[in-house]
Amino acid sequence: MILNNTRQEIFCQNVANGKTLKASALKAGYKDTKNLEKNTCKLMEQENVKRRLQELKKELEKRYILSREDLLVELGRIIRDGNSRNNDIISAVNSAAKLQGLDENTINLNIKKSVENLSDEELAKIIEEEKEDK
Repeated sequence: MILNNTRQEIFCQNVANGKTLKASALKAGYKDTKNLEKNTCKLMEQENVKRRLQELKKELEKRYILSREDLLVELGRIIRDGNSRNNDIISAVNSAAKLQGLDENTINLNIKKSVENLSDEELAKIIEEEKEDK
């Protein structure tokens, strides 16, 4: 059910569509203050927001053949697969980043070592570090 609070509804719509919490809050009209991150975390803890996000995610899954999680698993396989070309790995990393809401800045990675043995956490750290460098 659509939330009565318009800001919360817009926030939920953006989060469900893969935007970061900060980007979602800003699009919903919340002010960019030093407390924005803390306030978005509190917002995410509210039961009505949690329920709405679950509803929206279920609606999205019905529309798509693959869920976001399915796509991330497949992209992770490509990234870790020792047979993938560097361009395929870079494309998979960029796609995974976008699915996780990291598409605000273009993420370009120079692959200098094999990524086949990296864990999901290590790959996420590389993506985050690259984002911070931009």
